[in-house]
Amino acid sequence: EGSWWETPSGLYRAQAKEEKHFSSFGHVYMPWSIPFQGNFFIHGWPYHEDGTPVPEGYSGGCMRLEDIYAKQVYDLMEVGMPILVFEDAQVAGDAYTYTLQAPAVSAQGYLVADLDSNFVLLAGNSAHRYETSLLSTFMSVLVASEHQNIEKQILVDEGMVSGVGVVQSGQSYSLYDLFFPLLLNGSTDSIGVFAGYFGEKRFTALMQAKAEALGMKQTTLSGTGRYVTSNTTPEDLFLLIKYLHTNRPFVLGMSAGKTNVATYGIPALIAIPSHPFAEEAAFLGGAAYEAVVATSTTDTAAAVMLAFASSTEGSRQGTQDLLSVFALPFAGEKRNVAFVVLDSTDPAQDTRAMREYVERMYQ
Repeated sequence: EGSWWETPSGLYRAQAKEEKHFSSFGHVYMPWSIPFQGNFFIHGWPYHEDGTPVPEGYSGGCMRLEDIYAKQVYDLMEVGMPILVFEDAQVAGDAYTYTLQAPAVSAQGYLVADLDSNFVLLAGNSAHRYETSLLSTFMSVLVASEHQNIEKQILVDEGMVSGVGVVQSGQSYSLYDLFFPLLLNGSTDSIGVFAGYFGEKRFTALMQAKAEALGMKQTTLSGTGRYVTSNTTPEDLFLLIKYLHTNRPFVLGMSAGKTNVATYGIPALIAIPSHPFAEEAAFLGGAAYEAVVATSTTDTAAAVMLAFASSTEGSRQGTQDLLSVFALPFAGEKRNVAFVVLDSTDPAQDTRAMREYVERMYQ
C-alpha cells in the first residue's frame, strides 16, 4: 500500500483469460490469469521457469490467490465481467464527522424548522423525550374546540379552578372565553374547566388520541384536572405546531394576541399576551411553560404578566420551555419558522440566539 504497485481501486472489466500467463515484469508464470487494468491481474501463485514458487512478498500489485481458488474464479469469470476493486477505508467511511457549530444555548433539546417545507434549520436532541406542560396548552384547546361548540356555556365548579386566577367558580363562560387566558397567559384554570366538563380521564384520553392522530408517536400525556403533563420530543411538538399553522391558524393567532373577534365578539375573559416575543410584529404565536395569571374581566391594567415556573413536579428545577413561531425574512421572502426550546434555563435568550444564527447562516 502507498507504493506504485498498490492495486488500483476502481470499477474495471475482465479484459482476457489465460491459463498460464508469462509476466514480462516479474519473469514468472502466473496461472489462471485475468488482466483487468494495465499490468494488474487476478491470478494464482506465480512460479519461476524451474517451477519454484515465488515468496509471499514477491508482488507487483496483482491480486494473488492460492491456485485452487484462482481456478474457481477463473472458471466463473467471463471476459467483460465487471471487477470492482475497493479500499476498505472508502467503503467503511472515515469515522470523523464535521459538525455545524450551533449557537451556545442552555436548552437540552431544541428544533428550528420551516413550517411549510419541513426544512430543519437547527436541531439538538430533537428526538429525545422531555417532560413538559407545554403540550397541554394547545392540545386542550384543540380537543375542546373539536368536540364541542366553542359557544357552549360551562358553569365553573369550585373544584375546577385554583381560586386565584381569572376564571372564577360559580360563573359561566363559553369555551371561546376560556381559550384566551389559556393561550395568552397559560392559565391552567381553563384546562381544569375543560377537564371537569368532559371528564378528567376522558379529556386526557382525548388529548392522547389527538396526539396519535397527528403522528406524534413519541408523546404520552398523563395527569388529570388542571395539571396535564406530557413526555414528548421537539420533533413531536413541531408536528403539533405544523397542524395548528396549517389547520387551526386562528389558534396560533389567539396565542399571539392577534385574534379577529368579529365572529364571536370580545371575550368575557380579558388577558394580555405574556409570551416574551408577543410585542414583535414577526411573532405569529406560541406558548410558554408554565404561566401563572391573575387578572379580571374589567381591569386589563391588573393583568399579571407571565411568571415562568420551574416545574409543576419540581423534577426540572430551574428549567423552562418555550414554543415560538415567527415570520422571518430569507432572501426577500417571508418564511414561517417554528422554534421549539425545551429544558432551558433561559428559553427566550436561547430562542433569540438561534433566531440570529439561522437568519445569519441561511440569509
